Formats: sequence, structure tokens, C-alpha cells
Amino acid sequence: MHTWYDNELVPKGMVYFLPFSNTEGHLVLVYPKYKENLAIDKNKLWKVIHGKAEQTLKQKLSVNQQFDLDNYVIGKSKYPRIGNTFFVGNCLGAINPFLGFGQFTSILTGIYAAHDLCGLSNYEEDVQVLYQNYHDSLTLRRKLEALSNDQLDLITKYLHYKPVRKLLAGSNINLLKVLSTLTHPSHR
Repeated sequence: MHTWYDNELVPKGMVYFLPFSNTEGHLVLVYPKYKENLAIDKNKLWKVIHGKAEQTLKQKLSVNQQFDLDNYVIGKSKYPRIGNTFFVGNCLGAINPFLGFGQFTSILTGIYAAHDLCGLSNYEEDVQVLYQNYHDSLTLRRKLEALSNDQLDLITKYLHYKPVRKLLAGSNINLLKVLSTLTHPSHR
């Protein structure tokens, strides 16, 4: 996977390339629909991004399929359950605002709902940790959006140092949780 964070290219957003095999992958553009981004010409932006991806990845990328999702609103449901209706996955708000993923959280909501249905736990209580994770993720997203390109480059530079990589991937410390608590210490 390769990601680009560049406020001149995609203001407050990102582009990522996710390979599926040696010959196929997805090139994805994600940016918020803030007032300052409404004037973005998506077609021109795609051409620039496509060229940037080819240059960075040092290969020709052909587009076989293209689709858009406009006004894809993310957020969290105020109530995790109403009566016999469990809000799981995206219906609960399982998408992570920091990077936009949510597969693991969606799976957890399904497991938590199944546990409740089997009488093993309480869904409303189980998902509270997911609500806190959403809050932490949103805090980090807002901090990321406020960074300049120079600051983004500095963070990227530090990610290449072995001790930092080890701290991120090889320890039991949830560094993203620690960072979100330091930047926004109050709970939701």
C-alpha cells in the first residue's frame, strides 16, 4: 500500500494505492467536503493524482474501472440499539475518521451483537469502547488535517526510523490512542 498526504494535491485529504495482485489495485482519492474543497475539479485532480501515482510507483497504471462516492457522510449513531434493532457496521458508525477504514470495527460490532443475542454480554456496554475509539480517531483526523506539508513530511521522515516503526508495529502500546489522548485529553 502506498499513501500520499499532500495539502496542495488533496487539501485535508489523502490518496492511497492498494494493490490486489501484481497486475491490479485500487487508486483511491479521499477528501472532506469542506467549503474550501467545494471548488475542486475532481476530473483535473484525478489526472494529477494518476500521474503522481505512476511517477511514485514507477509504472504505468491503466484505469479499468472508475466510480465515485459523493457526499458519503460518516459519523456515529447516538444509540447502538433500539429495541430489537442492533446498529452494526456502518449503521453504528464503524468507519474510522482518522484513515477512513472500519473493517475490524465492523466485524467487532457483529460479534458484540451476536454475544448479546446469545445472552453472553450487553451490546450497549460492549460498543462503548468503539465509541471512544471513534472519538480518538476523529481527534487524530482533525489534527492531521491541520498539519502543513512540511509537518507531514517530518512525520513521514520519522516513520522511517527503526525505533519509531518498532514502537508503532512491534509493541503492545497503542500509540494512536496515546497521541489522541495527548492532543485531546477529555473523553467524548
